[in-house]
Amino acid sequence: MRTIKDVLQHPSARLTQHLGFQAQSDALDLFADQQLRVASASQDVLVAGNTKAVMASGGAALTIEDGNVVFHCPGEFRIKAASFTFEGPANFETALPNLPQGELTVTKLYNMSR
Repeated sequence: MRTIKDVLQHPSARLTQHLGFQAQSDALDLFADQQLRVASASQDVLVAGNTKAVMASGGAALTIEDGNVVFHCPGEFRIKAASFTFEGPANFETALPNLPQGELTVTKLYNMSR
């Protein structure tokens, strides 16, 4: 697994291997002034939180917490589907990784903007 330390030490290297971001003892934030995309061209995308996961935009939100899914809608709620099936309850357990402890020492600073 490539780490942020590897990328900072070799910023021109192509990322052809796994790249992991870990905040081992605090929060990790990703921000963008413009568009921010999370996608996978050939596999799944999983967003998991130990206690809660929220997707929000334009005053609407989808909250997953304590086994419940809550939709918050200031406007219209629409479902578009060829068919609809209601089934009984089910569980999906997500194993969260144990994060190792370590120190990052940056010896050189690189301008990463384009």
